[in-house]
Amino acid sequence: MPFSWRVFSLAKEPEHPEQNQDAWWVDPDRGAAAIADGVTSGIFSGQWAQILTRAAVADWPDPADPARFAAWLGAQRRQWSDQIDTSGLAWYQQAKLREGGFATLVWVRITAAPDPPAGSNTFRLQSLAIGDSCLFHIRGDEMLASFPKSASLDFDSSPLVLGSVDLHRDGQLQFERLAADCRPGDLVVLCSDAVAAWALDCRERGQPVRWSDYWQMPAEAWIESIRGLQSAGRMRYDDATLLLLRLGAAVEAGAEEVVPDLATGDLPLASPAAADPASAAAPAGPVAVPPEDETYGLAAGHDAPPGPTRPPEPTRPPGPTRPPGPPLPPSPGRKPPPAAAADDWRDAVNAFSERWIGKVREKLARGADVLQETKDAAIRKFHPKPPAKPPPGDPKPPTDQDP
Repeated sequence: MPFSWRVFSLAKEPEHPEQNQDAWWVDPDRGAAAIADGVTSGIFSGQWAQILTRAAVADWPDPADPARFAAWLGAQRRQWSDQIDTSGLAWYQQAKLREGGFATLVWVRITAAPDPPAGSNTFRLQSLAIGDSCLFHIRGDEMLASFPKSASLDFDSSPLVLGSVDLHRDGQLQFERLAADCRPGDLVVLCSDAVAAWALDCRERGQPVRWSDYWQMPAEAWIESIRGLQSAGRMRYDDATLLLLRLGAAVEAGAEEVVPDLATGDLPLASPAAADPASAAAPAGPVAVPPEDETYGLAAGHDAPPGPTRPPEPTRPPGPTRPPGPPLPPSPGRKPPPAAAADDWRDAVNAFSERWIGKVREKLARGADVLQETKDAAIRKFHPKPPAKPPPGDPKPPTDQDP
């Protein structure tokens, strides 16, 4: 086994962990791991992200072989189409099915280095990525590589993605490639875009993240720290996922790890006594979304320690909030629409409404200022001026009473 691992994931809406559209998968026996970030503008993007991560770990899909990669991608698209339940979708959700779901993806394979020098114990890291989910190669406290993004300003709202429906644009896909030599004790960090952008921003501020500190940090501290960063505006309000790989080392006593239970498909926490490397193996297979009380959160780092000052919920951007409202009524004889898909649509509508209302409010404020200035100018122009007073010493004008 070339590495041991820990995974941490916190949904954008902590009270709804099932709506987390980030996905991850790991198999130490194969020396492979992957993270994907489902795009909210698509439909069933979370399911698509899960399919991609598991398939990338199980079978290294190299885009350098176009025919083989096209066959691999087509197989995943068929799996997505077979798995989703479209029977109860509303009309606006049916329209989104034509384009399907979207996800970024970064996957890594770690193997023994070919022809290593005598007595050395080195590894070879290979990684491929599309979009803005990232990999960091850490040795000690030094970041040796940041892939595929290297600066916090490189992140935008429209990253390259893989689509679950063939829109005849696969020829435009651009994959980034990384190859590096690693040593025992190195950390390989895989993370979704919100975490990656924050980490690169810390590095640019001269406060690089000490990733090694997070290996033993309690889960509660990680969750507190993420929410504190989001509330302070240091990290974008989004799903946050982190996967730590420690090369050439077994899990230390006391380190917690998420280990798939192959019998039930659940993700229970391994006990501290499960330090045997064999217990960390995660062969490819079905896995369920972990329950909320078994979901980790990313540690925020040394520059933002957790504390009791965090408000009960993350600070929301200004603007109207969407009331929960009653659930959509199901069509006769059909299943109700999936909650995740309906919530994606509501989130998109809510975000558009907030932007539109903000613009209208700004224009109304400017219009009110213009109206007030016009009113003041009219008053100054048409208000009758008082008669001029005679200068001092001038005789009074004659009146009828004068002799």
